[in-house]
Amino acid sequence: MEAVQLHDLENKLSREQLVRFLMRFAFNLTVVARNCYQVGGDDVEKPKALRGINEMEHRVLSYARHMLNGTQGCPYSSLASQVVELAKLYGCTFELENALSFSLENLEIY
Repeated sequence: MEAVQLHDLENKLSREQLVRFLMRFAFNLTVVARNCYQVGGDDVEKPKALRGINEMEHRVLSYARHMLNGTQGCPYSSLASQVVELAKLYGCTFELENALSFSLENLEIY
């Protein structure tokens, strides 16, 4: 998933669609975070990536909460940039791309 496509979603989705997308995206981040765990065990193989995914989840859910509460959060463009930068910083761009891909499946865009 190109970062540009993530940035463009605000202009292509209604407010309700964007909130739904963000909630789906946050859920899919939890799914791809499983990639950080040891297969068949309890250990974390990629702790840095897991921390990055957690940070992305926090930002996405915080933004969605602000939208639902009608309060002012950061601009959407800032959220999109933060998510992309966090993925680069924590080495979890593969996980980000997969979470975005899963989240965009069957998404109706105006």
